[in-house]
Amino acid sequence: MNPSTGWRLLALLFAVFVLFIIITANLGIAGNIFGRVYNFPNGDKIAHFTLFGMLGLLAGLSFPTRRVYLPGIALLKSSLVLGALITLEEISQIAIANRSFDLIDLAASLSGVLLFGEIGTRLFTKRSHNMP
Repeated sequence: MNPSTGWRLLALLFAVFVLFIIITANLGIAGNIFGRVYNFPNGDKIAHFTLFGMLGLLAGLSFPTRRVYLPGIALLKSSLVLGALITLEEISQIAIANRSFDLIDLAASLSGVLLFGEIGTRLFTKRSHNMP
Protein backbone atom coordinates (compact mmCIF):
# COMPACT_ATOMS: atom_id res chain seq x y z
CA MET A 1 0.00 0.00 0.00
CA ASN A 2 1.21 3.48 -0.86
CA PRO A 3 2.11 5.39 2.36
CA SER A 4 0.07 8.36 1.09
CA THR A 5 -3.17 6.34 1.04
CA GLY A 6 -3.72 6.63 4.79
CA TRP A 7 -2.97 10.34 4.69
CA ARG A 8 -5.40 10.80 1.81
CA LEU A 9 -8.19 9.13 3.76
CA LEU A 10 -7.45 11.29 6.80
CA ALA A 11 -7.35 14.40 4.56
CA LEU A 12 -10.72 13.47 3.08
CA LEU A 13 -12.27 12.98 6.53
CA PHE A 14 -10.83 16.29 7.73
CA ALA A 15 -12.14 18.03 4.59
CA VAL A 16 -15.62 16.69 5.42
CA PHE A 17 -15.23 18.14 8.94
CA VAL A 18 -14.22 21.52 7.46
CA LEU A 19 -17.21 21.36 5.12
CA PHE A 20 -19.44 20.70 8.15
CA ILE A 21 -18.05 23.83 9.82
CA ILE A 22 -18.65 25.89 6.67
CA ILE A 23 -22.23 24.63 6.35
CA THR A 24 -23.01 25.37 9.99
CA ALA A 25 -21.52 28.86 9.60
CA ASN A 26 -23.62 29.45 6.48
CA LEU A 27 -26.72 28.38 8.42
CA GLY A 28 -25.80 30.71 11.29
CA ILE A 29 -25.42 27.95 13.88
CA ALA A 30 -21.63 27.55 13.97
CA GLY A 31 -21.38 29.87 16.97
CA ASN A 32 -23.65 27.58 18.96
CA ILE A 33 -21.47 24.57 18.16
CA PHE A 34 -17.94 26.00 17.87
CA GLY A 35 -18.21 29.44 19.48
CA ARG A 36 -16.27 28.57 22.61
CA VAL A 37 -13.36 27.21 20.60
CA TYR A 38 -12.37 30.60 19.23
CA ASN A 39 -14.17 33.04 21.51
CA PHE A 40 -11.06 35.09 22.36
CA PRO A 41 -9.26 38.03 20.70
CA ASN A 42 -8.38 37.12 17.10
CA GLY A 43 -9.71 33.62 17.72
CA ASP A 44 -11.44 33.61 14.34
CA LYS A 45 -8.18 34.40 12.52
CA ILE A 46 -6.28 31.77 14.51
CA ALA A 47 -9.05 29.27 13.75
CA HIS A 48 -8.77 30.00 10.01
CA PHE A 49 -4.98 29.61 10.08
CA THR A 50 -5.11 26.41 12.15
CA LEU A 51 -8.09 24.72 10.52
CA PHE A 52 -6.95 25.27 6.95
CA GLY A 53 -3.35 24.72 7.99
CA MET A 54 -4.26 21.24 9.20
CA LEU A 55 -6.00 20.58 5.90
CA GLY A 56 -2.88 21.83 4.10
CA LEU A 57 -0.67 19.59 6.25
CA LEU A 58 -2.75 16.52 5.43
CA ALA A 59 -2.78 17.46 1.74
CA GLY A 60 1.00 17.91 1.83
CA LEU A 61 1.39 14.47 3.38
CA SER A 62 -1.03 13.02 0.82
CA PHE A 63 0.45 14.56 -2.33
CA PRO A 64 4.02 15.49 -1.36
CA THR A 65 5.68 15.61 -4.78
CA ARG A 66 3.09 17.24 -7.01
CA ARG A 67 4.17 20.80 -7.61
CA VAL A 68 3.56 23.70 -9.97
CA TYR A 69 6.71 25.57 -10.91
CA LEU A 70 6.33 29.31 -11.29
CA PRO A 71 9.17 31.79 -11.75
CA GLY A 72 11.07 31.78 -8.47
CA ILE A 73 8.75 29.43 -6.59
CA ALA A 74 7.51 25.86 -6.57
CA LEU A 75 4.06 25.47 -5.01
CA LEU A 76 2.28 22.30 -4.05
CA LYS A 77 -0.60 21.55 -6.38
CA SER A 78 -2.67 20.57 -3.35
CA SER A 79 -2.03 24.00 -1.80
CA LEU A 80 -3.08 25.71 -5.02
CA VAL A 81 -6.28 23.67 -5.26
CA LEU A 82 -7.12 24.27 -1.60
CA GLY A 83 -6.26 27.95 -1.99
CA ALA A 84 -8.62 28.31 -4.94
CA LEU A 85 -11.45 26.54 -3.09
CA ILE A 86 -10.87 28.58 0.08
CA THR A 87 -10.86 31.81 -1.93
CA LEU A 88 -14.13 30.89 -3.66
CA GLU A 89 -15.71 29.97 -0.31
CA GLU A 90 -14.64 33.26 1.27
CA ILE A 91 -15.93 35.25 -1.72
CA SER A 92 -19.23 33.32 -1.60
CA GLN A 93 -19.83 34.77 1.86
CA ILE A 94 -20.69 38.08 0.19
CA ALA A 95 -23.98 36.52 -0.92
CA ILE A 96 -24.84 34.92 2.45
CA ALA A 97 -26.81 37.13 4.84
CA ASN A 98 -25.19 36.03 8.11
CA ARG A 99 -21.64 35.83 6.70
CA SER A 100 -19.20 38.47 5.54
CA PHE A 101 -16.17 38.45 3.28
CA ASP A 102 -13.01 39.15 5.27
CA LEU A 103 -9.67 39.59 3.52
CA ILE A 104 -7.78 38.88 6.76
CA ASP A 105 -9.66 35.59 7.21
CA LEU A 106 -8.67 34.69 3.66
CA ALA A 107 -5.04 35.63 4.28
CA ALA A 108 -4.98 33.55 7.48
CA SER A 109 -6.51 30.56 5.70
CA LEU A 110 -4.13 30.73 2.74
CA SER A 111 -1.11 31.25 5.00
CA GLY A 112 -2.03 28.14 6.97
CA VAL A 113 -2.45 26.04 3.82
CA LEU A 114 0.86 27.16 2.33
CA LEU A 115 2.93 26.88 5.50
CA PHE A 116 1.56 23.59 6.79
CA GLY A 117 1.41 22.08 3.29
CA GLU A 118 5.17 22.56 3.03
CA ILE A 119 5.65 21.12 6.51
CA GLY A 120 3.60 18.06 5.52
CA THR A 121 5.69 17.54 2.41
CA ARG A 122 8.93 17.80 4.36
CA LEU A 123 7.68 15.40 7.03
CA PHE A 124 6.66 12.90 4.35
CA THR A 125 10.01 13.21 2.57
CA LYS A 126 11.99 12.88 5.80
CA ARG A 127 9.99 9.85 6.88
CA SER A 128 10.25 8.13 3.50
CA HIS A 129 14.03 8.62 3.48
CA ASN A 130 14.32 7.10 6.96
CA MET A 131 12.22 4.01 6.21
CA PRO A 132 14.08 0.70 5.94
